[in-house]
Amino acid sequence: EQASDKKSFVKTLAALASLMNDSHVGLWNQHTEIFGTHGPPIGLRYIEDKICVARVHPDASEMDINRGDEITHLDDRPIRDAANDLSRMISASTHSALNRSLFNRSWIMFGEQDSELVIDTKRGSRKKKVHLHRSLAVGDWVPEPSSDAVSRRLSSGVGYINLDSVESSEEFDKALRKLRSCPGLILDMRGYPRFGVQWDVVSRLIDVPVKGTQFLIPRRFAGSGQHSYHWSQYEIAPHKKLSYTGPLVVLIDENAQSASEDFCIYLQNAHRVTFVGSETSGTNGNVTTVNLGSGIGLTFTGMRVLFGNGSRFQNIGITPDVESLPTIKGWLAGRDEVLEAGEKILLQRAKKKPADGSSKTT
Repeated sequence: EQASDKKSFVKTLAALASLMNDSHVGLWNQHTEIFGTHGPPIGLRYIEDKICVARVHPDASEMDINRGDEITHLDDRPIRDAANDLSRMISASTHSALNRSLFNRSWIMFGEQDSELVIDTKRGSRKKKVHLHRSLAVGDWVPEPSSDAVSRRLSSGVGYINLDSVESSEEFDKALRKLRSCPGLILDMRGYPRFGVQWDVVSRLIDVPVKGTQFLIPRRFAGSGQHSYHWSQYEIAPHKKLSYTGPLVVLIDENAQSASEDFCIYLQNAHRVTFVGSETSGTNGNVTTVNLGSGIGLTFTGMRVLFGNGSRFQNIGITPDVESLPTIKGWLAGRDEVLEAGEKILLQRAKKKPADGSSKTT
């Protein structure tokens, strides 16, 4: 009621919605009304508790700003102070999911088109102030791309498939057939799948039926004040023609959300996987949309989601069995240290493989 215009009204709604602590929460046109429509020609990455330049657009190639430079200030204000203010209007299930939105997606740098942004950079003892303009629209700016191929056999003989890049179940099956003789398989789930990995991938990795996430959909009865939950839990059967039952590692981080996490829970319930990396987003379940009128809408997770054993999932996510975090030094050298950690684990397991060959492929 106190909002003087639509923009301040939407900001108030965003601050209220952020209290839901749900990364599925979003407001229609939130970038237009809250964060801004354009960003500068650089992208960020949160790594080793620092906010660094992840990549530089050709528009900024002559501005003496480099990949790996730490960002300390935005418009002469400490970047962490700016992050604290903006975080009050971002709903996030976990702290890592919040950092993903603020920094890895560069929301903290968005503003009005062609407006100026002054950043302070630091590399060792070298400090520099750089003037940039917000020239890239939100839709033009994408996260730092992965350098890994969709699938390949690593030099150690371990197989690798990037589930963030595979386009279909047919493409996955093709990759799996090429890698089925590998002594171990790494599935990269540090992102969001483009097809139904829960059904089309899990079924190729199990030899007995497995159940997944528990979903509780709330049902309310008008006028009575009573409510109940509709409970459901899906089961996946093994694929009849193609399977891989060798040692399996799944790489995870804060970019794994919703369908990605659902996929992980199936493999967790099947006792088929070692998770390597860092905690996932902690946001799963179908999205509910509410039209609030005047071109304003709200999305959020419309159900309660539990692990297969009935424990709380939301705001927790998948915790890695082996924590592995990238370092600035390794990242700048082009290394994928999380992948390296997963490969090391599989090689260790291959050495301990039973003599009867119980880890087999068909």
